[in-house]
Amino acid sequence: MYGRKACQLVKEFACGEKGQLTPFNNDLFYQVVAECSQHHGELQSLIRFNRAETIRNLLWKIGPVIPKEIEEKLNHWEEEYFKKHSAALKSYMSKVLVDLTGKLSLPFPPSPPFLFSHRHAHLYLHICERY
Repeated sequence: MYGRKACQLVKEFACGEKGQLTPFNNDLFYQVVAECSQHHGELQSLIRFNRAETIRNLLWKIGPVIPKEIEEKLNHWEEEYFKKHSAALKSYMSKVLVDLTGKLSLPFPPSPPFLFSHRHAHLYLHICERY
């Protein structure tokens, strides 16, 4: 559990007599540093994932152009991610000839079965037009 080793280290510092130095526990100190580094990395990953998901969902809510007030909140990499995601979706829609962002007016990104059914509907219409 996070924090137990750090708590133990603080207790060791607190148990010593005031004004007296107790032996420094290097092993425990480095275990706490490693635990904090691991926790920090996991926290950063969760934050990045959450922000990436929010950025992907922006496309469905606001379209391919980011308003200035939202753009100011993004870093350079997030802006690039939005542009690449937008371009990938635009490329996909042009290949399947379906506008998933505007004409359907979805309040949320479509689920994979929804996309799958639209792809088959498009193929069905294409086949019907030929005959």
